[in-house]
Amino acid sequence: MRTQAISAELLSLVNVNSDIIGYKLSGEDNDSYMFRSPPEGSACEECGCLFDFDAVNPQFRVNKQIFDFSYTYDGRCIVSDKFKIFCERSEYDSLCFYELPSEPHFYAFSVTRVVAFDAEKRKTRFDGYCNVCNRYYSVAGAEPVFLMDDPKFLEKAFYATDILFGSGNEKHPLLIVGPSTCHSMIGEGFRGIYYRPIFRNGLGAKGQAILGTKD
Repeated sequence: MRTQAISAELLSLVNVNSDIIGYKLSGEDNDSYMFRSPPEGSACEECGCLFDFDAVNPQFRVNKQIFDFSYTYDGRCIVSDKFKIFCERSEYDSLCFYELPSEPHFYAFSVTRVVAFDAEKRKTRFDGYCNVCNRYYSVAGAEPVFLMDDPKFLEKAFYATDILFGSGNEKHPLLIVGPSTCHSMIGEGFRGIYYRPIFRNGLGAKGQAILGTKD
């Protein structure tokens, strides 16, 4: 009953605010690491950052399995069978579900439809440039979210920013959905997921209340 009440409240908020162009997704920590340390040959010898942030550890286990949408301590998004079935039923494209050999009911999740993030307007900080792999070790300043094109609203789809945020091997893109996709997701009652509104021209303050459910 509590989840149904929360979902109804969230749906009403999604429907009324025309200044919201989309929603940034975030999730609970699942108390796990995809990689505690990079496998040999999988990371830059200078800065230690993985070459492929979508790489899967075949021995990976999800320590907290109560969530449908969650993150590892090293920034990997993990989703449940329920979430995957919803996406397939809804025919969303540009999504990748990486099978986890040791966790048959969970998947590492990524999005290939890219949306450009306006780092200049947001004053995002790029630190620790590596001359070997030509990447930054740390990227800070993701919220409030500023998008380059600042559309009237995002389409019914999932998006990933072209910039990865965080430090070292915790870096990952922001995952974003359009209002109609958020509406559909809230109706499913996914556990562990939060929806933070993205306002036109970045007008929403970083402290804006997070919309989501924990249970």
